Amino acid sequence: MKQRRYLLPGIALACGLALAITGCSGNGGNRANASDFDPEVFPDSTYGDLSGDIILHDGSGGATLDAYTDTFLKRFQERTGVNTKTEFNGDQSKFFAAAESGNVPWSAIAFPTVADFVKARDGGYLQKIDTSKVHTDELEDGTYDDYGFYTQRYTANIAYNTDSFPDGKGPQNAKDFFDTEKFPGKRCLYDYPQLASTLELPLIADGVSHDDLYPLDLDRAFKKLDTIKDDIVWYSDGDSAIRYLTSGECDMGTIWSGRGFNAVVKDDAPIEMVWDDAQIADAVLAVPKDAPSPEAGQALLAMNIDDKESYANFVNKITYTTQFTDPAALDGVDEDVKPWLATKENTANGYNLDSQWYAENLDDILSKFNAYLQS
Repeated sequence: MKQRRYLLPGIALACGLALAITGCSGNGGNRANASDFDPEVFPDSTYGDLSGDIILHDGSGGATLDAYTDTFLKRFQERTGVNTKTEFNGDQSKFFAAAESGNVPWSAIAFPTVADFVKARDGGYLQKIDTSKVHTDELEDGTYDDYGFYTQRYTANIAYNTDSFPDGKGPQNAKDFFDTEKFPGKRCLYDYPQLASTLELPLIADGVSHDDLYPLDLDRAFKKLDTIKDDIVWYSDGDSAIRYLTSGECDMGTIWSGRGFNAVVKDDAPIEMVWDDAQIADAVLAVPKDAPSPEAGQALLAMNIDDKESYANFVNKITYTTQFTDPAALDGVDEDVKPWLATKENTANGYNLDSQWYAENLDDILSKFNAYLQS
């Protein structure tokens, strides 16, 4: 395998972001900075002869999309001249509706979970990765296949407000989270069944081991949720979870590790995050079937593997990692960031999201979960 050198990032572009279609412009349509890129790492066979506009369908939004835009997308535009826009859709329903109709406007997609990716792959909605351009051989076995690769490993963690529970005396695990006598207060939970332990935490608190979680006993999970229902504040995105915890509207809740990192380290928020019973998951990059400008979509996927400097900068901003075989990929990550990464040490008492089970059962899960929310 050819060794690739790590490169310094190019000049930053200013990109205004929102949780909708957001255009990042200022360098689209030209390759004024293309000469700054090592041709061995960023060859014309992958990144040359591209132009126009593409849209990335993003399933994360917020701080994660901010970090991604400021690193990979910025550099991709500089190298290719392609004007790259983003569209955030958290529950992926818009993607599947478009894919079923055969009218897909996106050239690449970042699924927030493996389950969403598996559903799209098995439904025939993705095209194969061009491995002559996208070097998946640099990734750990089991983190890629012919149609996509894991790109952001993250965790969903229990966290609490340190003003509500000072001196490290907040809830330390799922059982504590459901103990309203010892740990009174409002609890923030995600209003979507996968991604943030909304169904898994009540089962763990009710005595189900990590190894025996799946298939989830939904009725048992709902029954346990009923024990704290009056104290639940539902949130619909990661930024809201942080905002509720920071303000004290919630005394405890679930958050994604990268959002917690930004809140605590960068914004000095009164939040403590714990690792026990953390849910481990991955986002997945792919190119939709019948995508417009599929060559640009393949090149964007390639950028996520080839550009190790953007990778390190992205991890420094949000802590989410790609599973490279070469540990040197983390050489550019700051030391104070590494304790926040989803490493084997940090997640030793966590569990893996069963994406295959969610992919096979998601429609039924959503129907029952939404009915519970309305009950």
